[in-house]
This record gives sequence, C-alpha cells and structure tokens, in this order.
Amino acid sequence: MLCVGDLVVYKGRKDEMLKRLNVSMHQLPLAVVVETTNEDNNYHSRVRVMWVGKTNKAVANSMSINGSNVTTWVHPENFILVKDLKNIQNQQKENVCLERQ
Repeated sequence: MLCVGDLVVYKGRKDEMLKRLNVSMHQLPLAVVVETTNEDNNYHSRVRVMWVGKTNKAVANSMSINGSNVTTWVHPENFILVKDLKNIQNQQKENVCLERQ
C-alpha cells in the first residue's frame, strides 16, 4: 500500500506504459503521493499524486480534472514505488538474457 510522501513512477493501467513504450524505467513519469484513502482492502484504495519534473502532458491531463499537477483519485496499482524499480529492472534484464539464449 502506498503512503503519503512515497516516490512513485506511473506504469499505466495494466502496465500499458511499460509494454507500449518499451523504455527504461527512468523515462516513466515520476510523482509523489500527496493523499491516500484509508481503505482496509486494496480494491477500494485510491491515491492522489503530484507529478514531478517533466511529465507527458497527455498523461497529466488525462488524470486530472482541471489540468493541474495533482491527479484525481486513482487506483494505486497504476504506480510502482521507486524503491521497487531495481527488482523490476533486474527481472527485465533476466528476461532479455533468456530470450537471447
């Protein structure tokens, strides 16, 4: 579960950004969690994030009501904690190596 102040990257719904762009993780939109709902189960939990640095305007506008830097309430599964990126990057490298063999 994400907490206020967590640094996250936007991976898109159902990993759409990761699959479609096929880019390195440091190119994904970066954000900070600014508000969370206190739901006990993950299905109903939601977060609001504020974009950090250069963000794709299409992504930012599609997730906010008035074009601000803060999103509306979105499901936390659309984001990955930055501290978890190392594990994902290592997993991707292993997959590429296996495909080449």
